Amino acid sequence: MNNYLIAAIGVAVFLACAFLWAKKKWAVIAQLSEISKEADNWFAEQELDSKTALFSSYTDADLLEHPGATILVGVAKDLNGGYVGFVVEVAAGRGVLESRTIDPPGVTSHHQAVAKEARKKRISFVEAMTDAAVETHIAILKRKYGG
Repeated sequence: MNNYLIAAIGVAVFLACAFLWAKKKWAVIAQLSEISKEADNWFAEQELDSKTALFSSYTDADLLEHPGATILVGVAKDLNGGYVGFVVEVAAGRGVLESRTIDPPGVTSHHQAVAKEARKKRISFVEAMTDAAVETHIAILKRKYGG
């Protein structure tokens, strides 16, 4: 009988923790949904399909150019079905405040390293991601043409 009571308490604690974790996750998801809707016009202007966007987000004040904004970094399909990298700073009620398309788009997959570099150099994430794309282009050209 005692083992059943201990098991029931364990299950209750687990369920309570799972509920709190899920509640927090859903709040973050709802916030990101609102923020991504703010960026829909920007996606349309860039001729990108916002429904295909895969992105990560940052809210670290030391990475932002605009306090209170959220950074979205990732890729989305263009009208031809190709992928385009992007980084945008967007804020609820204010829309997109800063943005860049990133080429090659694969550079955006290194967002964690770029964020680390931005903190180290004390520059914005958008600037650091732009720098990373330029550095990647230079490396590609050097490989292609020697140098």
